[in-house]
Amino acid sequence: DISVQAQILNLLVTLQDNHGLTYVLISHNVSVIRHMSDRVAVMYLGQIVELGEAQQVLTAPAHPYTRLLLDSLPAIDKPLEEEWALRKTDLPGNRTLPQGCFFYERCPLATSGCEVRQSLTTRADGREIRCWRAL
Repeated sequence: DISVQAQILNLLVTLQDNHGLTYVLISHNVSVIRHMSDRVAVMYLGQIVELGEAQQVLTAPAHPYTRLLLDSLPAIDKPLEEEWALRKTDLPGNRTLPQGCFFYERCPLATSGCEVRQSLTTRADGREIRCWRAL
């Protein structure tokens, strides 16, 4: 139940603060991540696409997948922008990963150049992004 989850998360935060602990938290629950994390790594198909301070990543996402992920959260006052809706494609299996950017076929910003493998690049704000268009 939700109250037990909140108690456990609050206990983990208290232990973290009191003992300087670091957790690797894997979750799809953005509220939990926002509550628990100082730094966030967003992954797509097992590959980190954005890494940075939680406040930066969760309020001003730079990678197109991070933006779509956060924009997909339910909100009463904002519909998903049509140009940012996911392209209808089959998801690649974990045995046949794309040659270039893993998000290329579904990305609303995809252009030539995206079919080339991307590496994490550090931006001026300290975030690491795996997208040449988001730099």
